[in-house]
Amino acid sequence: MEHKTAVEKLKEHEYDMNIKAQIRNFKVEILDNGDNTGSITVWKFNKHKKNLSEMLTFIETQTFVETLDIEGIADFQVSIKKENEILEDGLFLDKITKWIYNRLNNKNIEFMYEFVGGKYNGQTMTKAEVETLSHGLTEDLTHIRQKGGTCQRKELDNQPLVDGYLSPMFSHIDYGLVYLRYETQEVYNTVPD
Repeated sequence: MEHKTAVEKLKEHEYDMNIKAQIRNFKVEILDNGDNTGSITVWKFNKHKKNLSEMLTFIETQTFVETLDIEGIADFQVSIKKENEILEDGLFLDKITKWIYNRLNNKNIEFMYEFVGGKYNGQTMTKAEVETLSHGLTEDLTHIRQKGGTCQRKELDNQPLVDGYLSPMFSHIDYGLVYLRYETQEVYNTVPD
């Protein structure tokens, strides 16, 4: 059995990705360059109401959004770049449709915060709830990413800091949601390297 690169695997699942994307008003086109690199072109669907001879009709058009470069970095992970900026490093293939949806709807993304250990162990809170506990914010490292540097994920910029917990860590994403995790130092120390 021939080994397939991450980009080849992604291209094979383009149809399945578009089934999930279409119900969320976008589609993707994946180009495989053959060397575990390629691109993802994103199109957004727009629905317009039109009155055609006394009948209300919906017409759907497509609008080009952007083309992103992809590079396979492991069997099931890719890095995504736009120009010189690393937008995502090590994204699992099964999360790409969710990632693109969240990128398209960036202004409407909600953050959820999961607590492990300490006073709030097992609780999941909204941003408003966590902000009431906050004593400051994490640093914004956009300037490093824009120069092609690697640093914390952009979702971790300007996030609330909570007494008794380390800075938030990325947990996972869903459509319209980003989950961050707060751990105590004790919990963090028990996780194997």
